[in-house]
Amino acid sequence: MGKKSLINGVEQQSSHLLKRGVGIQDNKPYLFLNLVTMSIGSLPVAYINRITILSDGQVEIVWEDNSFNGITMDTYLLSVVLFHPDLEELHICEDVGQRVDKLGYISLPNHWTSSIIHVWTMWKNSEETLNSTSVYYQIYSEI
Repeated sequence: MGKKSLINGVEQQSSHLLKRGVGIQDNKPYLFLNLVTMSIGSLPVAYINRITILSDGQVEIVWEDNSFNGITMDTYLLSVVLFHPDLEELHICEDVGQRVDKLGYISLPNHWTSSIIHVWTMWKNSEETLNSTSVYYQIYSEI
């Protein structure tokens, strides 16, 4: 809460990044990507058990189905944002799977070679009116 007003999620994230998420190396600013939030929302997240890059360039994501939760439905859809820092490219994948599926696959772009890959997962309802706050992960690709 700011002085006599509430600040929204975008303002909170901007403030957080400016205060804690920016570093400087060789006089160049950079972001701590683990502090970046891709979405802010009210839906519960699902625990991601494993994110694996397979030899064929597919990313396998395994999660727990927590749709037994009273405010969560099994039809909620997983969206994933991947970032390749060497190429400075984002890859966005929507509707990877429903909570009840517990497993989803994403194909990486062919030109994404060995690198650390930054991953954010988030959930949305089928009407696209609600979403979860994103969760950050880091994986290493050897393809």
